[in-house]
Amino acid sequence: MLTGIKLGTRLLGAFFLIATFSSLVTTAVYIYFFSERIENDAVETMGMRAREAQLAYQREADGLAQTARFFANSPSIRNFTLFSSAPQLEEFLKTLIGTESFDQIVVYGAQRQPLAEAHNASAKPVADRQAGVADMPVHRVFHLGEARIGIERLYTSNGIVFAITAAAPIHTRTVPPKTAGAVLLRRLFNDNASLLQSMRGHFDGSLTLYSERDAIASTSDDSRLKTLDPTEREEILGRENGSVIANFDAGGFLAGYIRLAVTDSEDPLILGVHLPADRFVELTRQAMWQLLGVMSLCILVAVVLAWVLTRNLLHPVRRLMIGVEQVTSGNLEYVIVADRQDELGELARAFNSMSRQLREFFEVLHATVDTLTRVGTALSAEKNLDRLLDTLVSEARKVSNANDGALYSVSGDLLARNSNGGHEAHAKTPASLSELERALFSHVAASRELFYADRSRPLPQELAPVTETAPPRAQILAPLLDHGNQTVGMLQLSDPVDPRSGLESHFTRNQIEIVRSLASQAAVAIENARNYERIERQNRVFSRFVPTEFLSHLGRKELGEVRLGDAVEERLVVFFADIRAFTSFSESLAPQEIFSFLNDYLNTIGPAISRNTGFIDKYIGDAVMALFSDGKSAADNALRAALEIRAALRQFNIARLGSGSPPLEIGIGMHFGPVTLGTIGFKERMESTVIGDSVNLASRIESLTKFYGIRIGISDDLLGVLQDPPRASLREVDRVLVRGRSQQTVIYEVLDEGDQPPILDAQNGLGRYREALALYKNGDWALAEEAFSELASTIPNDSLVQFHHRRCRQFRKAPPDSWSGATVFRS
Repeated sequence: MLTGIKLGTRLLGAFFLIATFSSLVTTAVYIYFFSERIENDAVETMGMRAREAQLAYQREADGLAQTARFFANSPSIRNFTLFSSAPQLEEFLKTLIGTESFDQIVVYGAQRQPLAEAHNASAKPVADRQAGVADMPVHRVFHLGEARIGIERLYTSNGIVFAITAAAPIHTRTVPPKTAGAVLLRRLFNDNASLLQSMRGHFDGSLTLYSERDAIASTSDDSRLKTLDPTEREEILGRENGSVIANFDAGGFLAGYIRLAVTDSEDPLILGVHLPADRFVELTRQAMWQLLGVMSLCILVAVVLAWVLTRNLLHPVRRLMIGVEQVTSGNLEYVIVADRQDELGELARAFNSMSRQLREFFEVLHATVDTLTRVGTALSAEKNLDRLLDTLVSEARKVSNANDGALYSVSGDLLARNSNGGHEAHAKTPASLSELERALFSHVAASRELFYADRSRPLPQELAPVTETAPPRAQILAPLLDHGNQTVGMLQLSDPVDPRSGLESHFTRNQIEIVRSLASQAAVAIENARNYERIERQNRVFSRFVPTEFLSHLGRKELGEVRLGDAVEERLVVFFADIRAFTSFSESLAPQEIFSFLNDYLNTIGPAISRNTGFIDKYIGDAVMALFSDGKSAADNALRAALEIRAALRQFNIARLGSGSPPLEIGIGMHFGPVTLGTIGFKERMESTVIGDSVNLASRIESLTKFYGIRIGISDDLLGVLQDPPRASLREVDRVLVRGRSQQTVIYEVLDEGDQPPILDAQNGLGRYREALALYKNGDWALAEEAFSELASTIPNDSLVQFHHRRCRQFRKAPPDSWSGATVFRS
């Protein structure tokens, strides 16, 4: 997934992720730690505030008790009490209400009956309290003889009222003193914010006093503090005194609760100290933002440090990448600056060393490839074996700077030599080889491995006895191995020289490897040359039976590539030549004489066909079938070949007449049209052939030359494609419809200059013949007969004129049933 991302991006991303992850984890831990610490501090603070509220309550109660004892010891109150002066006592108590921090004062007499009381406006409901119940603290004072402090539950007409009550005894001055009365002070809780405010003192937060679930007094106006949740109340009652319940939600409260015992009830009052949670939430938020800021700063610093570190790491890597790109693009001269002493510096130096070695290697490789390519091209282009051997030795000596080079057959015969003294071939025999050379040849031929020796390099152990008689010289012996890995020859190179100084040198490793490759190429080239010569000989033999032109038409280069059924359709000239009256002629000859005669005859006419780009497809007894397919010139070439055959035949007949043999007469027929060339037969025996209507028509034209008494006959199709038709040497013979064809063909006679009648040489000779033939084709038999009669008397040896003269006379006496101007042959 990351393979497409660059290394620098991955490194920077990795550093960023590590820094971010570590910062996030650290920040989360610290936020949790500070939040926990702030919460713990808040809980601890609330516990302290609850204890402070408890102490404040205790101070209020103790102060109230101290005030009660002070009043109980007051002479005025004691005197009023002892003398039961209720009116004066009540007036005196009223004066005290406005100056002291209590809501009600009651003085009791010796009989525990209230003598007088006073209260402020807010304590008026206490006056309606149920009798008896409220006097319980006084009874305890009389019973115990000491001051008592507690919280009373007062049942009044306005409901239950809670108050801090302090009662102190009034003692007589007798010894022992007696309780003559009691002073009772009350400070009300209900709706008395001043009491809670005095208890709160200077610490922040608010105080709320709960009876069961409802708040009976509070220093806060927040409606959420008016009721205590039942679940929280049960939790508070189930915990130790001073328990804390924390709600750290925004807008919430932190609360500490104190249970205050009620003297006549097991259901205590609950004093709650409340602090807004927003302050602690804000502290947590500030701590979180501060930590996030520190985290962001750490990430930023980490990214900067990561970028610096990544750049420091990637700078040499980029150098290496540039070096790799330069080397892969072919610039092996590029050198990386290796100014570091770490692993990357060592890698840069190693890369430079590798680049230098590659440069040296490629220099050697290029030189080797250039040499082998040049030599290989020269060897592969050379087909002549003798020149190939000379080229091989010459090139091998050049690439190795050897003073002398020679090529031997496996038997030791010298095939070629090249040295500073020039070329030499077939000059060294096995007997002229030294004992050391014969031993080395045998060793290399047997091992099939290249052998290199000089004066500093020891010879193989098996050649040690030979080296005692002749010290070795610097030389290379490379075996030439054929495809069967058999040694067929030996390339010897010796006495290398330095081309710059001309002094004796030694063969380099590069030169040895080039010679090794060259020997391998040479063996293949020699074998290919020998195979080429063998194939050429075979092709020359095969071409006598199957024309190479026929193979080229089939798209084959060699006879072995021809397959049964290969066929191609082309338009070409089909040429037939046949000896007339050969059957009767051959009856007087022996079989051997017949073959000798035919070969002489064919040797006379065959070259004319070959010279004019034609080829003989087959011999049919004494007949010859040839093909001409040289593009637009095929018809002209065929016509030229026919004329040359007529000229050669005249010379052939002169020789026969000189030996007492009768002359020969042949007929030649030609036609241009589509034919199919291909192979027929079966797997064990097949031959090339040409088939088609054009072949049949050319054969029929040749046979009609005897019928009409002409020597060379061509079709109008062939005449139509002649590039340079000899108009003065052509005359129309007849329009014919041969058997098997529905299309009429016009046959023309080609008049050979040596055979042409004298009258046709005249300017109007052919014109008179064309007029007579036109009358013949129009069916004017009498006029045509008269015209041909005139020509026959003038040229009595013109067979074609004689033929038309006879036919006109015949048609005049017995006209044909239907005449279209064409002669129809039914067979």
